[in-house]
Amino acid sequence: MSQGAYADAVKQTIQTLFNVDDASCDVMFDGQPKPSAGQWFYAVHPGSWTAQGEDYDLDEKIDIQVTVTRRLGDTPQDLGGIAVWKKYLEPRCRQIVGAIHFNYDVMNLANSLITAGSDEFHKPVIFTGAAGTPQLKGPDWFTAITPDAGTTADAGVCLTLRFSGAERTQGVQDEIA
Repeated sequence: MSQGAYADAVKQTIQTLFNVDDASCDVMFDGQPKPSAGQWFYAVHPGSWTAQGEDYDLDEKIDIQVTVTRRLGDTPQDLGGIAVWKKYLEPRCRQIVGAIHFNYDVMNLANSLITAGSDEFHKPVIFTGAAGTPQLKGPDWFTAITPDAGTTADAGVCLTLRFSGAERTQGVQDEIA
């Protein structure tokens, strides 16, 4: 439950940062927004989960990803993409990085959500970069029906942020949580 707890802590931090609820920010399997997403959606999802253990302790590292999506419905097609990225998406992503990167409050919130009696995180996630470049997305990204008219306009733009390296050590003889 530790990676899930960290994801929940990141979700709560983003919800507070932007004053949004589960309709606009939630823990998901991947970066795709909910079909009912509004203008913005913040998908918090798992990254890698690695471990090593040379004795009775298990040293874990977890990563969390945040995919930020903005709809383009109110943006003229000639201003979509680059203009939206520069004016809206990148500044919003930088706010998220500032709120999550090496933040012990987020880590402590995750620790409060871990199963009672489990060992806690002792190192928070750090921002390690974006997973590629901003991506234009079609209607299917929003689970919308694609029109039959052959080509379709872009429906949104998204960027995935990677946060890596939260560390936790727990005894293997304890219940793994």
